[in-house]
Amino acid sequence: MDTKVIEQNKIKQVARDYEKRGYRVIVEPKGKDIPSFIHNYLPDIIASNDSENVVIEITTRSDMAAIEKLKDVADLINERKGWRFELVVTTSRQEVESIRKPQLEFIKTTDLSRVLSEVKTLTKLKFFREAFILSWSCLESLSRQLLLDDNKNLKNKNPLTLIKTLFSFGYISHKELDLLEKLFDIRNKVVHGYLASDLNKSTIEKLTDIIEQIVKEN
Repeated sequence: MDTKVIEQNKIKQVARDYEKRGYRVIVEPKGKDIPSFIHNYLPDIIASNDSENVVIEITTRSDMAAIEKLKDVADLINERKGWRFELVVTTSRQEVESIRKPQLEFIKTTDLSRVLSEVKTLTKLKFFREAFILSWSCLESLSRQLLLDDNKNLKNKNPLTLIKTLFSFGYISHKELDLLEKLFDIRNKVVHGYLASDLNKSTIEKLTDIIEQIVKEN
């Protein structure tokens, strides 16, 4: 599937999600639909309700250069009262093809540094939701690899149970367990589309610090 088609499908999905939540949605807005303070920027979606206006950009995770260029427009929108910028990162064609393989593959430990570098880039650009989701996926992938290597039973283990299992077998400390349980609450808010007021740069750095510590010790 072409990357452009993947992005178009994601645009339709996000638009439907916002419509279901009662927002007025304009897909690929043009002309007067775009506010004057961002007239040189063409977003994929603008969603509005009585309390806020959301400018939404859909892009693939592999296009980090494009993501970095969005920082200025994101800051411009977020500084405006009643407006916020939302970046939705979807998979590229290559990633979709890899998902179609019969056997699912974890993020390799050797690739974690590259993925965590992407997390740091997203955090620097203040795309905290995207950075958090990506870093949490690293945590789950690393956890499952470690526990599978030790022949632990992972059948039907949800993320919270997975974290507790890490603690039970000595991969994380009690302090780290307490922190991850708090971060798990943020994870649930983010992945289910709710605002997480406690999600910030410090939150993501705490999560990536734990991941890097697990890698270092194992």
